[in-house]
Amino acid sequence: MSNKKNILVVCHFFPPFNTIATYRALHWVKYWLKDGHKVTVITTKKYGFEGPLDIKHIEHDNLDIYEVDYLPKFISKKIKSKSDLKTSTVPTKKNKFFNMLRGVFGGFADYTLLSVPYLVRKLKQIDKDGGFDFIISSYGPSSVHIAVSIWLRKNNIKWIADYRDLWSQNHLPERPKLTRFIEKRTEQYVLKNASALTTISEGLKQNLEQLVDFRKHVSVVQNGFDPDEFNNLVTGKKVEELEPGKLNIVYAGMIYPGRRDPTPLFDVIKKYNLSDKVVVHFFGSKMNGIESSANELLQNGAVKIHGYRERGYILNVLRQSDTLLFLESGDDDAKGVLTGKIFEYIASNTPILALGVRKGFESASLIEMTGTGLVSENDEMKILEYLNEPSLFYNPNKELINTLNRRSQALEIINLASS
Repeated sequence: MSNKKNILVVCHFFPPFNTIATYRALHWVKYWLKDGHKVTVITTKKYGFEGPLDIKHIEHDNLDIYEVDYLPKFISKKIKSKSDLKTSTVPTKKNKFFNMLRGVFGGFADYTLLSVPYLVRKLKQIDKDGGFDFIISSYGPSSVHIAVSIWLRKNNIKWIADYRDLWSQNHLPERPKLTRFIEKRTEQYVLKNASALTTISEGLKQNLEQLVDFRKHVSVVQNGFDPDEFNNLVTGKKVEELEPGKLNIVYAGMIYPGRRDPTPLFDVIKKYNLSDKVVVHFFGSKMNGIESSANELLQNGAVKIHGYRERGYILNVLRQSDTLLFLESGDDDAKGVLTGKIFEYIASNTPILALGVRKGFESASLIEMTGTGLVSENDEMKILEYLNEPSLFYNPNKELINTLNRRSQALEIINLASS
Protein backbone atom coordinates (compact mmCIF):
# COMPACT_ATOMS: atom_id res chain seq x y z
CA MET A 1 0.00 0.00 0.00
CA SER A 2 1.31 3.44 -0.91
CA ASN A 3 2.18 5.75 1.97
CA LYS A 4 1.25 8.78 -0.13
CA LYS A 5 -1.85 10.58 1.11
CA ASN A 6 -4.77 12.27 -0.57
CA ILE A 7 -5.28 15.32 1.65
CA LEU A 8 -8.18 17.77 1.78
CA VAL A 9 -7.49 21.20 3.32
CA VAL A 10 -10.18 23.74 4.23
CA CYS A 11 -8.97 27.18 5.31
CA HIS A 12 -9.69 30.87 5.02
CA PHE A 13 -6.10 32.11 5.19
CA PHE A 14 -4.42 31.08 1.96
CA PRO A 15 -2.88 32.86 -1.04
CA PRO A 16 -3.23 35.46 -2.33
CA PHE A 17 -3.91 36.79 1.21
CA ASN A 18 -0.58 38.04 2.57
CA THR A 19 -0.71 37.76 6.34
CA ILE A 20 1.25 35.69 8.84
CA ALA A 21 -1.80 33.46 9.34
CA THR A 22 -1.59 32.26 5.73
CA TYR A 23 1.77 30.59 6.04
CA ARG A 24 0.86 27.74 8.36
CA ALA A 25 -1.39 25.97 5.84
CA LEU A 26 0.55 27.23 2.82
CA HIS A 27 3.87 25.80 3.99
CA TRP A 28 2.30 22.50 4.95
CA VAL A 29 0.80 22.20 1.48
CA LYS A 30 4.16 23.07 -0.07
CA TYR A 31 6.02 20.31 1.77
CA TRP A 32 3.25 17.74 1.37
CA LEU A 33 3.52 18.26 -2.38
CA LYS A 34 7.31 17.96 -2.22
CA ASP A 35 6.88 14.63 -0.45
CA GLY A 36 4.59 13.32 -3.19
CA HIS A 37 1.18 13.66 -1.55
CA LYS A 38 -1.98 14.76 -3.40
CA VAL A 39 -3.56 17.92 -1.97
CA THR A 40 -6.92 19.59 -2.54
CA VAL A 41 -7.54 23.01 -0.99
CA ILE A 42 -10.92 24.64 -0.48
CA THR A 43 -10.58 28.27 0.52
CA THR A 44 -12.67 31.41 0.47
CA LYS A 45 -12.39 34.09 -2.16
CA LYS A 46 -10.24 36.98 -0.96
CA TYR A 47 -11.51 40.57 -1.10
CA GLY A 48 -9.56 43.81 -1.17
CA PHE A 49 -10.74 45.07 2.22
CA GLU A 50 -9.15 42.09 4.00
CA GLY A 51 -5.55 43.12 3.38
CA PRO A 52 -2.68 42.68 0.91
CA LEU A 53 -3.40 40.12 -1.80
CA ASP A 54 0.02 39.60 -3.36
CA ILE A 55 1.07 36.02 -2.60
CA LYS A 56 1.15 33.75 -5.62
CA HIS A 57 -0.69 30.45 -5.56
CA ILE A 58 1.39 27.29 -5.68
CA GLU A 59 1.19 25.55 -9.04
CA HIS A 60 1.63 21.79 -8.97
CA ASP A 61 0.20 18.80 -10.83
CA ASN A 62 -0.87 17.21 -7.53
CA LEU A 63 -2.63 20.34 -6.23
CA ASP A 64 -6.22 21.44 -6.82
CA ILE A 65 -7.43 24.75 -5.37
CA TYR A 66 -11.09 25.78 -5.19
CA GLU A 67 -12.00 29.35 -4.20
CA VAL A 68 -15.50 29.89 -2.83
CA ASP A 69 -17.12 33.25 -3.52
CA TYR A 70 -19.53 33.90 -0.66
CA LEU A 71 -20.33 37.59 -0.31
CA PRO A 72 -23.64 38.76 -1.83
CA LYS A 73 -23.18 40.22 -5.31
CA PHE A 74 -24.42 43.69 -4.36
CA ILE A 75 -21.68 43.83 -1.72
CA SER A 76 -18.83 42.24 -3.67
CA LYS A 77 -19.39 44.59 -6.63
CA LYS A 78 -18.71 47.58 -4.38
CA ILE A 79 -15.50 46.11 -2.97
CA LYS A 80 -12.22 47.08 -4.56
CA SER A 81 -10.39 44.18 -6.14
CA LYS A 82 -7.09 45.50 -4.85
CA SER A 83 -6.35 45.93 -1.19
CA ASP A 84 -5.74 49.27 0.48
CA LEU A 85 -2.25 49.04 1.96
CA LYS A 86 -2.30 52.40 3.71
CA THR A 87 -1.16 52.25 7.30
CA SER A 88 -3.92 52.79 9.86
CA THR A 89 -2.67 54.45 13.05
CA VAL A 90 -6.15 55.44 14.23
CA PRO A 91 -9.18 53.10 13.93
CA THR A 92 -11.61 54.18 11.21
CA LYS A 93 -15.32 54.58 11.93
CA LYS A 94 -15.93 51.31 10.07
CA ASN A 95 -13.30 49.49 12.15
CA LYS A 96 -14.74 50.92 15.36
CA PHE A 97 -18.20 49.73 14.33
CA PHE A 98 -17.04 46.18 13.61
CA ASN A 99 -14.92 46.14 16.77
CA MET A 100 -18.03 47.11 18.70
CA LEU A 101 -19.99 44.25 17.11
CA ARG A 102 -17.22 41.78 17.93
CA GLY A 103 -17.11 43.13 21.47
CA VAL A 104 -20.77 42.18 21.88
CA PHE A 105 -21.24 39.14 19.64
CA GLY A 106 -17.69 37.77 19.47
CA GLY A 107 -17.13 35.36 16.60
CA PHE A 108 -20.81 35.50 15.67
CA ALA A 109 -20.11 38.96 14.18
CA ASP A 110 -17.52 37.49 11.76
CA TYR A 111 -18.49 38.14 8.14
CA THR A 112 -16.84 34.88 7.04
CA LEU A 113 -19.74 32.94 8.60
CA LEU A 114 -21.52 33.80 5.36
CA SER A 115 -19.18 31.36 3.66
CA VAL A 116 -20.40 28.27 5.57
CA PRO A 117 -23.17 27.12 3.16
CA TYR A 118 -20.91 27.74 0.16
CA LEU A 119 -18.05 25.77 1.71
CA VAL A 120 -20.42 22.89 2.50
CA ARG A 121 -21.72 22.93 -1.06
CA LYS A 122 -18.18 22.78 -2.48
CA LEU A 123 -17.26 19.95 -0.10
CA LYS A 124 -20.26 17.97 -1.36
CA GLN A 125 -19.28 18.63 -4.98
CA ILE A 126 -15.69 17.45 -4.71
CA ASP A 127 -16.68 14.51 -2.51
CA LYS A 128 -18.14 12.87 -5.61
CA ASP A 129 -14.61 11.87 -6.55
CA GLY A 130 -13.86 10.78 -2.97
CA GLY A 131 -10.69 9.04 -1.98
CA PHE A 132 -9.47 11.52 0.65
CA ASP A 133 -7.39 9.98 3.42
CA PHE A 134 -8.03 12.84 5.81
CA ILE A 135 -9.29 16.40 5.99
CA ILE A 136 -7.68 19.22 7.94
CA SER A 137 -9.29 22.58 8.63
CA SER A 138 -7.37 25.48 10.13
CA TYR A 139 -8.98 27.88 12.61
CA GLY A 140 -9.61 30.81 12.36
CA PRO A 141 -12.12 31.75 11.39
CA SER A 142 -14.74 29.43 12.86
CA SER A 143 -16.51 29.09 9.51
CA VAL A 144 -14.06 26.45 8.27
CA HIS A 145 -14.58 24.16 11.28
CA ILE A 146 -18.34 24.66 11.14
CA ALA A 147 -18.51 23.81 7.44
CA VAL A 148 -16.42 20.65 7.79
CA SER A 149 -18.46 19.53 10.81
CA ILE A 150 -21.72 19.90 8.87
CA TRP A 151 -20.32 18.02 5.87
CA LEU A 152 -18.97 15.18 8.02
CA ARG A 153 -22.41 14.33 9.39
CA LYS A 154 -22.84 12.22 6.25
CA ASN A 155 -19.19 11.27 5.73
CA ASN A 156 -16.67 9.13 7.53
CA ILE A 157 -13.29 10.74 6.92
CA LYS A 158 -10.67 11.43 9.55
CA TRP A 159 -10.86 15.14 10.46
CA ILE A 160 -8.02 17.04 12.09
CA ALA A 161 -9.25 20.38 13.46
CA ASP A 162 -6.24 22.69 13.62
CA TYR A 163 -6.02 25.78 15.84
CA ARG A 164 -3.60 28.62 15.16
CA ASP A 165 -5.54 30.58 17.78
CA LEU A 166 -8.28 29.66 20.21
CA TRP A 167 -11.93 30.17 19.33
CA SER A 168 -14.21 30.62 22.35
CA GLN A 169 -11.20 30.91 24.66
CA ASN A 170 -9.28 33.44 22.58
CA HIS A 171 -7.50 36.03 24.75
CA LEU A 172 -7.67 39.07 22.46
CA PRO A 173 -11.31 40.00 21.74
CA GLU A 174 -13.16 41.21 24.84
CA ARG A 175 -16.79 40.08 24.92
CA PRO A 176 -19.53 39.44 27.47
CA LYS A 177 -19.65 36.20 29.51
CA LEU A 178 -22.89 35.18 27.81
CA THR A 179 -21.30 35.50 24.38
CA ARG A 180 -18.30 33.45 25.53
CA PHE A 181 -20.63 30.77 26.93
CA ILE A 182 -22.61 30.50 23.68
CA GLU A 183 -19.39 30.40 21.65
CA LYS A 184 -18.06 27.64 23.89
CA ARG A 185 -21.17 25.50 23.53
CA THR A 186 -21.16 26.05 19.76
CA GLU A 187 -17.52 25.06 19.50
CA GLN A 188 -18.03 21.92 21.58
CA TYR A 189 -20.91 20.87 19.33
CA VAL A 190 -18.90 21.52 16.16
CA LEU A 191 -15.93 19.49 17.38
CA LYS A 192 -17.99 16.37 18.08
CA ASN A 193 -17.14 15.14 14.58
CA ALA A 194 -13.39 15.82 14.86
CA SER A 195 -11.02 12.84 15.05
CA ALA A 196 -8.17 14.86 16.53
CA LEU A 197 -7.17 18.43 17.29
CA THR A 198 -3.85 20.18 16.72
CA THR A 199 -2.64 23.50 18.07
CA ILE A 200 0.51 25.58 18.32
CA SER A 201 1.53 25.27 21.99
CA GLU A 202 1.20 23.30 25.22
CA GLY A 203 -0.80 26.13 26.79
CA LEU A 204 -3.39 26.13 24.01
CA LYS A 205 -3.42 22.33 24.12
CA GLN A 206 -4.45 22.47 27.77
CA ASN A 207 -7.23 24.92 26.93
CA LEU A 208 -8.57 22.62 24.22
CA GLU A 209 -8.37 19.53 26.43
CA GLN A 210 -10.57 21.34 28.95
CA LEU A 211 -12.99 22.21 26.16
CA VAL A 212 -13.44 18.78 24.58
CA ASP A 213 -13.71 15.21 25.82
CA PHE A 214 -10.32 14.11 27.16
CA ARG A 215 -10.57 11.03 24.99
CA LYS A 216 -10.29 13.25 21.91
CA HIS A 217 -6.60 13.50 21.05
CA VAL A 218 -5.03 16.99 21.12
CA SER A 219 -1.51 17.35 19.71
CA VAL A 220 0.94 20.24 19.58
CA VAL A 221 2.19 21.12 16.10
CA GLN A 222 4.01 24.40 16.55
CA ASN A 223 4.22 27.28 14.15
CA GLY A 224 7.57 27.58 12.46
CA PHE A 225 9.56 29.08 9.60
CA ASP A 226 10.20 27.95 6.06
CA PRO A 227 13.98 27.52 5.66
CA ASP A 228 13.68 27.96 1.89
CA GLU A 229 12.49 31.55 2.35
CA PHE A 230 15.51 32.51 4.42
CA ASN A 231 18.03 30.52 2.38
CA ASN A 232 16.86 32.20 -0.83
CA LEU A 233 16.93 35.78 0.45
CA VAL A 234 18.74 38.29 -1.73
CA THR A 235 20.91 39.45 1.16
CA GLY A 236 22.61 42.19 -0.84
CA LYS A 237 19.31 44.02 -1.23
CA LYS A 238 19.62 47.18 0.82
CA VAL A 239 16.87 48.12 3.24
CA GLU A 240 16.40 51.84 2.67
CA GLU A 241 14.51 52.54 5.89
CA LEU A 242 17.31 51.45 8.24
CA GLU A 243 19.60 54.27 9.40
CA PRO A 244 23.39 53.71 9.53
CA GLY A 245 25.05 54.63 12.81
CA LYS A 246 21.92 54.05 14.90
CA LEU A 247 20.41 51.07 16.67
CA ASN A 248 17.61 50.04 14.32
CA ILE A 249 14.80 48.24 16.14
CA VAL A 250 12.12 46.67 13.93
CA TYR A 251 8.57 45.58 14.69
CA ALA A 252 6.65 43.78 11.94
CA GLY A 253 3.02 42.99 12.67
CA MET A 254 -0.07 44.52 14.23
CA ILE A 255 -0.47 46.64 17.35
CA TYR A 256 -3.10 45.92 20.01
CA PRO A 257 -3.08 48.81 22.52
CA GLY A 258 -2.86 47.45 26.04
CA ARG A 259 -2.15 43.92 24.81
CA ARG A 260 0.79 44.22 22.42
CA ASP A 261 2.15 47.52 23.59
CA PRO A 262 5.56 49.12 22.82
CA THR A 263 5.12 51.89 25.41
CA PRO A 264 7.74 50.52 27.89
CA LEU A 265 10.39 50.84 25.18
CA PHE A 266 9.25 54.37 24.31
CA ASP A 267 9.46 55.35 27.98
CA VAL A 268 13.09 54.17 28.26
CA ILE A 269 14.09 56.01 25.08
CA LYS A 270 12.56 59.25 26.38
CA LYS A 271 13.79 58.94 29.97
CA TYR A 272 17.41 58.25 29.01
CA ASN A 273 17.54 60.61 26.00
CA LEU A 274 18.25 57.88 23.44
CA SER A 275 16.41 59.51 20.55
CA ASP A 276 19.65 60.32 18.73
CA LYS A 277 20.92 56.74 19.09
CA VAL A 278 17.85 54.55 18.58
CA VAL A 279 15.21 54.30 15.85
CA VAL A 280 12.16 52.06 16.27
CA HIS A 281 10.68 51.08 12.90
CA PHE A 282 7.11 49.80 12.54
CA PHE A 283 6.17 47.83 9.43
CA GLY A 284 2.54 46.89 8.90
CA SER A 285 -0.85 48.29 7.97
CA LYS A 286 -2.54 48.15 11.40
CA MET A 287 -0.73 50.39 13.88
CA ASN A 288 -3.66 51.56 16.00
CA GLY A 289 -2.64 53.69 18.96
CA ILE A 290 0.98 54.34 17.92
CA GLU A 291 0.51 58.05 17.25
CA SER A 292 -0.75 58.78 20.75
CA SER A 293 1.81 56.63 22.60
CA ALA A 294 4.82 57.72 20.49
CA ASN A 295 3.88 61.30 19.65
CA GLU A 296 7.11 62.94 20.85
CA LEU A 297 9.30 60.17 19.39
CA LEU A 298 7.56 60.40 16.03
CA GLN A 299 8.35 64.10 15.92
CA ASN A 300 12.05 63.68 16.65
CA GLY A 301 12.49 60.67 14.37
CA ALA A 302 13.12 58.04 17.05
CA VAL A 303 9.96 56.21 15.91
CA LYS A 304 9.03 55.74 12.25
CA ILE A 305 5.98 54.10 10.72
CA HIS A 306 6.61 52.65 7.27
CA GLY A 307 3.44 50.73 6.48
CA TYR A 308 3.12 47.58 4.44
CA ARG A 309 6.01 46.02 2.50
CA GLU A 310 5.98 42.83 0.45
CA ARG A 311 7.10 39.68 2.22
CA GLY A 312 10.54 39.22 0.67
CA TYR A 313 11.45 42.77 1.58
CA ILE A 314 10.25 42.32 5.16
CA LEU A 315 12.33 39.18 5.61
CA ASN A 316 15.36 41.22 4.54
CA VAL A 317 14.35 43.93 7.01
CA LEU A 318 14.26 41.34 9.81
CA ARG A 319 17.69 40.04 8.90
CA GLN A 320 19.37 43.43 8.41
CA SER A 321 18.01 45.22 11.48
CA ASP A 322 19.96 45.41 14.74
CA THR A 323 17.12 44.25 16.97
CA LEU A 324 13.63 42.83 16.55
CA LEU A 325 10.82 43.93 18.86
CA PHE A 326 8.48 41.19 20.06
CA LEU A 327 5.23 42.28 21.72
CA GLU A 328 2.75 40.11 23.58
CA SER A 329 0.35 40.50 26.47
CA GLY A 330 1.51 39.61 29.98
CA ASP A 331 -1.98 38.55 30.98
CA ASP A 332 -2.43 34.91 32.00
CA ASP A 333 -4.64 34.17 29.01
CA ALA A 334 -1.68 34.81 26.69
CA LYS A 335 0.56 32.24 28.40
CA GLY A 336 0.29 29.68 25.60
CA VAL A 337 0.24 32.08 22.64
CA LEU A 338 2.97 31.37 20.08
CA THR A 339 2.50 33.53 17.00
CA GLY A 340 4.00 32.64 13.65
CA LYS A 341 5.95 35.89 13.75
CA ILE A 342 8.21 34.82 16.61
CA PHE A 343 9.53 31.88 14.57
CA GLU A 344 10.44 34.18 11.70
CA TYR A 345 12.16 36.46 14.18
CA ILE A 346 14.17 33.52 15.52
CA ALA A 347 15.12 32.38 12.01
CA SER A 348 16.36 35.84 11.02
CA ASN A 349 19.62 35.65 13.02
CA THR A 350 18.79 38.97 14.74
CA PRO A 351 18.54 39.59 18.52
CA ILE A 352 15.03 39.90 19.95
CA LEU A 353 13.78 42.28 22.64
CA ALA A 354 10.55 40.96 24.16
CA LEU A 355 8.11 43.31 25.90
CA GLY A 356 4.95 42.47 27.83
CA VAL A 357 5.34 38.73 27.92
CA ARG A 358 6.42 37.18 31.24
CA LYS A 359 8.92 34.46 32.02
CA GLY A 360 7.26 31.06 31.98
CA PHE A 361 5.06 32.01 29.04
CA GLU A 362 5.73 29.78 26.04
CA SER A 363 6.90 32.62 23.80
CA ALA A 364 9.30 33.77 26.52
CA SER A 365 10.60 30.23 27.04
CA LEU A 366 11.13 29.81 23.30
CA ILE A 367 13.24 32.98 23.10
CA GLU A 368 15.28 31.88 26.10
CA MET A 369 15.75 28.26 24.98
CA THR A 370 16.88 29.33 21.51
CA GLY A 371 19.21 31.96 23.04
CA THR A 372 17.88 34.61 20.67
CA GLY A 373 17.19 37.58 22.94
CA LEU A 374 15.98 39.14 26.16
CA VAL A 375 12.64 38.65 27.90
CA SER A 376 12.59 42.02 29.64
CA GLU A 377 9.25 41.72 31.48
CA ASN A 378 9.07 45.51 30.92
CA ASP A 379 11.91 46.06 33.40
CA GLU A 380 13.33 49.53 32.70
CA MET A 381 16.93 48.69 33.60
CA LYS A 382 16.92 45.45 31.63
CA ILE A 383 15.62 47.27 28.55
CA LEU A 384 18.28 49.96 28.96
CA GLU A 385 21.04 47.35 29.34
CA TYR A 386 19.80 45.58 26.24
CA LEU A 387 19.76 48.77 24.17
CA ASN A 388 23.38 49.44 25.11
CA GLU A 389 24.57 46.10 23.68
CA PRO A 390 21.97 43.71 22.14
CA SER A 391 24.64 41.21 21.06
CA LEU A 392 25.30 40.32 24.71
CA PHE A 393 21.86 38.74 24.83
CA TYR A 394 22.26 36.76 21.61
CA ASN A 395 23.73 33.25 21.82
CA PRO A 396 21.66 31.19 19.37
CA ASN A 397 21.12 27.47 19.84
CA LYS A 398 21.28 26.64 16.13
CA GLU A 399 20.57 22.95 16.60
CA LEU A 400 17.26 23.74 18.32
CA ILE A 401 16.41 26.53 15.87
CA ASN A 402 16.82 24.18 12.92
CA THR A 403 14.08 21.92 14.32
CA LEU A 404 11.50 24.73 14.19
CA ASN A 405 10.85 24.36 10.47
CA ARG A 406 7.65 23.85 8.51
CA ARG A 407 8.83 20.64 6.78
CA SER A 408 9.09 18.86 10.14
CA GLN A 409 5.66 20.12 11.14
CA ALA A 410 4.07 19.03 7.85
CA LEU A 411 5.45 15.55 8.53
CA GLU A 412 3.96 15.63 12.05
CA ILE A 413 0.50 16.11 10.53
CA ILE A 414 1.00 13.15 8.20
CA ASN A 415 2.13 10.96 11.09
CA LEU A 416 -0.86 12.05 13.18
CA ALA A 417 -3.28 11.32 10.34
CA SER A 418 -1.71 7.87 9.90
CA SER A 419 -1.95 6.89 13.57
